[in-house]
Parts: sequence; C-alpha cells; structure tokens
Amino acid sequence: MRITEIEVGYLAYPVPRPMWNGRGWRPATRPMLLVRVHTDEGVTGVAEAALTVATPGVLAALVRDEIGGLVRGMDPLAVEAVWQRVLDAAGSASRAGLAIVALSAVDVALWDIRGKVAGLPVATLLGGSRARAPAYASAGFYQEGQDADELAAEMRSYVEQGFRYLKMKIGWLPLRDDLERITAVLAAIGADVPLAIDANGMLAPKDALRLARELEGANILWLEEPVATDDVDGSALVAAGTTIPIAGYETEHSLRGFRELVVRRAVDIVQPDVALTGGFTGCRKVAALAEAWNLPCAPHAFTSALTLVGNLHFVASIPNGYLLELDRTPNALRDELLLEELALDADGCVAVPDGPGLGVTLNPDTVSRYRVAW
Repeated sequence: MRITEIEVGYLAYPVPRPMWNGRGWRPATRPMLLVRVHTDEGVTGVAEAALTVATPGVLAALVRDEIGGLVRGMDPLAVEAVWQRVLDAAGSASRAGLAIVALSAVDVALWDIRGKVAGLPVATLLGGSRARAPAYASAGFYQEGQDADELAAEMRSYVEQGFRYLKMKIGWLPLRDDLERITAVLAAIGADVPLAIDANGMLAPKDALRLARELEGANILWLEEPVATDDVDGSALVAAGTTIPIAGYETEHSLRGFRELVVRRAVDIVQPDVALTGGFTGCRKVAALAEAWNLPCAPHAFTSALTLVGNLHFVASIPNGYLLELDRTPNALRDELLLEELALDADGCVAVPDGPGLGVTLNPDTVSRYRVAW
C-alpha cells in the first residue's frame, strides 16, 4: 500500500453570537481544514488541520503540496517513518507550530488508515487503556451583554446536562472582575463540581499567583495556561506557589517544549492535542514523558468533531489519560460533522467509537453545507 494523494477542503461555520477568551480571540467563524489521505488500495484516512497558526491557504499548501510531495509513495502504515521524514525536511522549522500542526493532520489520517486496515479502533492500536473517558464542559467564554449571574446560569446548565467537571475563561477583565465571575460560577454549580479556569496565557506570574491564592479554598480543578507559553520560569513560579494544579500548554507544539515544561515543573497536568502536537505519534511521546514524571494528560480539543474524536481515542488509550475537553460553544462542525453521536453518558463519560480507525463517518450534507470556495 502506498500514499497517492493528500486532499484538503475548507469548511467554516458562522458564529451566531460574539464570544471571546482572555486573548481577545473573537472568531466570526469556526473554521476547519478537512484533510483526506488517499492510498492506492482505496483506503482513505481523514483528519483536521487546525487553523490556529496560519491562514487556510498557507496551511493547505503545506499539508497538500509540501508534505504531500514528501510522503507520496510511502507506506501509510509506517507512521513513524512518515513523521521523521517530514520533521527532517522541515529542519529547524520542525520546532515551530506551523510544521507540527500540518504534520498532525497527516499523522491522524494515517492512524485512521492503520485502524481501517487492521479492522481495529485507533485507541486499541494505541494501547486500549479504557473504552470511555470522563469529559468536562469547556465553556464560560466572555459574551456581549452577559453578566456574572448569566454566566453562572450558563455553567449551571452543564451540570444539569450531566457534566461532572467544568471549565471557564478568564484573563480579559481586571483580576477583581474575573474573581467576581468565578465566585458566581462556584456558587451556582455547587461545592461538589470541580471548576477549571483558563487564562489563555494572559496573566503575569504575580497576578496568577494572587488569583490562585484567592481560590485555594475552593474546588478548583486546575488553572490552565496562567502565563505566556514561553514564560516557563513564570509558570514554574506559579506552580510552586499554589496548591492548585497548573495545566498546559496547548500552545506548545513540540516534544522539546513539553520536556521543558515537565522537567522544570512548570505544569502539573500536561495538555497536548492530536491536531497541534504531531498527531497521535507526537502526543504519544508527550504522554510517555508525562507518565515518567507521574503527571496526568488531559488533551486540549477545541476545533471540529474530527479533532474531538481523535483526542478521545488518544486520552482513552494511555495509562495517564485524565479528562476529555468537550467544547460547548456553538459549532455545527462539532455537532453535525459526523453521522455518529459523541454523547455524554450517565456517568459523565464519552465512549470511544468501536469501529475501525477513528470509527466515524463524515456527514456529506454538513460537509457540503459549510464548504467554502477558496
């Protein structure tokens, strides 16, 4: 079997209501690059190239033309060989986000092919640690006209839906205002529901420490990305100064970068993403690193259903898998992209699809409805 072609399509879902995080990220659409890796035996793997580091045209050209030219004719089952060829060709750029993100999509699609050829789910091929994963509701963005009480009501609704863990955004407002929002949410969800808070790297270390110390008596699951990704010293300072676990960093894409975060004790919970950290191949390396330091792995997952299901396979396959991020913001490319439903069960968990490969099927009507000419 040989790789013959990499196909890329652009989809975008219009966001119905403005929302933003601590960085001021205010999307007009929730976009995705749909990637298909074709083989000469008719087996096709699917994945998403995450549009977080480049425009659609740049990322598509890198995936389809540059990586496609490198791997055409290679064995799609030899995922490590493909991974190393792309990184060797990228040279020093392999340490940066763009090359790793592009490779991530191809790697996920190759593992989808591997599973289809073997007749097994990717999670089983990766190790098959468990059949489902507990999930947390990832929400609580800033929204126009939404006050602290309305935010609290929103977060309470996720508890009523069956979520046992929640996450909200901070970092955009002054610290005292974010503390007011957090306090309102904690009161609304109850003392038994852990709440993660995500600053998206927008706090100075001294402010992150002040916030953490204010909240140490509350049921805080973790403080995510408290400082800028490159400020490893600052993250280590915060981690050493609070009992609240520090989680991160989805914005770190390389194994070497995660090594620095782990070895320098800048994180307590490691957050790679199969769409950002070199696919399953790269995330397995990061998870093994975290396991060696007795750290849990809770992957970031905040784009389309393909990335969500990929991270579900990943977190369920590793011994130190922790929680699955389940985005609750409006996005048809998460809720309608697949014919299968990724639903929360009565225990607050999501079952891993048991079909071969990723175990999911694209909904052709959704792909057609949100396809964008470019």
